[in-house]
Amino acid sequence: MIKSLSPNMIVENVNETIEYYKKFIGFELIHTVPDEGTFNWAMMKHGEINLMFQSVESIIAELPQFSGQLNSRGCALFMVVEGLEQMYRKIKDDVEVIKPFEKTFYGMNEFTILDINGYFLTFAEPVAEER
Repeated sequence: MIKSLSPNMIVENVNETIEYYKKFIGFELIHTVPDEGTFNWAMMKHGEINLMFQSVESIIAELPQFSGQLNSRGCALFMVVEGLEQMYRKIKDDVEVIKPFEKTFYGMNEFTILDINGYFLTFAEPVAEER
């Protein structure tokens, strides 16, 4: 079951994008990577809406097979789901998986596919706490 959807917009300059969305649209900064300096990625919030911004260089570092094909007007969708492992097993042989199931440094299990229109779809679920 999909629980939330956050567009991940590919941008040239994450820091400038943050300032623009704060000043003109009223978004609030929630998270960045790294924590300070020149950001590779950021999440912002306005009410119930979350937007993520990722630099071209950062997304190419994650998905090097798309070097030369991505620009700052791209968009990837980030979906938090329940039952991620089951979903992955169910679809992995029938879709184009471009980033296999993995645990991330930010506490999510996730995988990314390329849909039939060329959009990146990342499905994620928080890592269960070990007891």
